[in-house]
Amino acid sequence: VESIDVSGNGFGAGGAESLVAIVRSSPQLSKLDASQNNLRASAALLAEAAASHGSLRSLAMSANAIGASACTASVEALAAAAGGSGLAELNLSHNAFGRAGGGLAAVPGLSSLRLASCAVGAAGTTELASSRRPVEPPSGHVHDTSTTRPLGG
Repeated sequence: VESIDVSGNGFGAGGAESLVAIVRSSPQLSKLDASQNNLRASAALLAEAAASHGSLRSLAMSANAIGASACTASVEALAAAAGGSGLAELNLSHNAFGRAGGGLAAVPGLSSLRLASCAVGAAGTTELASSRRPVEPPSGHVHDTSTTRPLGG
């Protein structure tokens, strides 16, 4: 199985433990949507499993009542993954973890980070912005500015 969508089942912490077992026993899994399941603090367990999984590229845990401490634990697990987790897309929208979401910038390799309606606020947004490194162009790619003209010119 490469993709699992168990969104909207509301199975809580016990379900998170089952999802962790599924992730660990599914080496081909590349996409998991566990949104709207009331995972709360147990979301950190799922993030930890995702961090150690070699092929999981997309993890959605939106609308799971994830608070600041669970968000921080998830960030720590994903950021500490040896050699990067391989995770490219992370959706944590509609969780009220506030400024703790700013720490998600520390997760290496993310190309998509969704934090809609998470109450990240100005301080968290500033942390996100200051932690992101500029994207380097692919090797061999040169940006040609020779045809650039000033505005109005």
